[in-house]
Amino acid sequence: MDFHLPDDIEKLRKKTRQFVDTHIIPLESDKSSYDDHENINLSLLEEIKKRVKKEGLWSPQMPSSRGVLVMDLLVCLYFMKK
Repeated sequence: MDFHLPDDIEKLRKKTRQFVDTHIIPLESDKSSYDDHENINLSLLEEIKKRVKKEGLWSPQMPSSRGVLVMDLLVCLYFMKK
């Protein structure tokens, strides 16, 4: 059985990892990103959502009828696990 990801999915995996490392991790590491209740500030959350959507990485688990990235269920589970 072949457990390697197809090339297009591997490319998407790398793109997602790079986005998380570049944009999400630093945001979560900065205490000023949080409000008084320790939630990410809504303005920052909206900004990051726009970036994710622009990169085509938004909601991979949703059906294509909702206008988002679509993945096979097993690939989607792999991404969620990582």
